[in-house]
Amino acid sequence: MNTVFFAIYLIIILLIIEISTILLESTGLRREVARFQAISLLTNTGYTTTESEMIINHPVRRKIASFLIVFGTISFAVILSFVISFFVSNVVHLSDLGVGILILAVSWLFLRSKGIKLFLSRNVGNTFDKYYVHHKSVEEVFHVDSDYVMRQFRLTESHVKVINFPLKELKLADEDIKILNIKRNSHIIKNPTGSTLLLPGDVILVYGNAENIRKYFIIRNNK
Repeated sequence: MNTVFFAIYLIIILLIIEISTILLESTGLRREVARFQAISLLTNTGYTTTESEMIINHPVRRKIASFLIVFGTISFAVILSFVISFFVSNVVHLSDLGVGILILAVSWLFLRSKGIKLFLSRNVGNTFDKYYVHHKSVEEVFHVDSDYVMRQFRLTESHVKVINFPLKELKLADEDIKILNIKRNSHIIKNPTGSTLLLPGDVILVYGNAENIRKYFIIRNNK
């Protein structure tokens, strides 16, 4: 297999990783998570169970993941074929090898430049956003992931940290928590204000930092 062709093929792999990162980021994943997932899916390595749920439970991310898995499998076969042919060949063309390495190095620096990242984000990301914005669920709009969640709770007398207090006194915003609405009997308070009290029996829809939400709204029985 021609060394220059192999270098070009590796460039295509790097480009696909970058584009996949932008697409996954557009679905609400943080950039560092999106890049890690793109590389993991392409190489079938380092794919954690917890973060895999963020991909599996999302229809658009599943399509991106499916492509990366298939392309990664094909790429492994191509790379393996090249490595085998390289070692069994009686003649090693050092000029071709040098040109291939040079092309790969220059292309790597080129793809990592801020200008190219900005170009890809504007062209690939914006085009994807025009399609994707019409298919977002509520969770996706709020960028729900492992750190930020949207949950519904029924308040009881056990929620002593929050019941019978006006929201302004709870200062939940300081804890990165937002009460989106409150269902009280048959009435829904869509835009609770600072003077709104949380009462036992209220069903609240909460969005915010997962750890802080657990601290305020998940009651653990100490035995």
